[in-house]
Amino acid sequence: MAALNEIAFTKGHGTANDFVILADLDGRRELSADDVRFLCNRHEGIGADGVLRIVRTHLVPEFANLAHSAEFFMDYRNADGS
Repeated sequence: MAALNEIAFTKGHGTANDFVILADLDGRRELSADDVRFLCNRHEGIGADGVLRIVRTHLVPEFANLAHSAEFFMDYRNADGS
């Protein structure tokens, strides 16, 4: 979790939910379920209903073929880490 102390993030909200938004444009920051739970914890972390990790689509193997029509991929994780 120590590495999480030095991440840049944005806090956003919509549809009565709030999110920690991480721009991981080079696709180097994989978040474990524990990382997500920590970030979303309203008493120990930032506090949110979920985490949005923004990655360039061509760096996500499952969706690389869509890079011509979608520049970014939104990796959404629930507050419980799922």
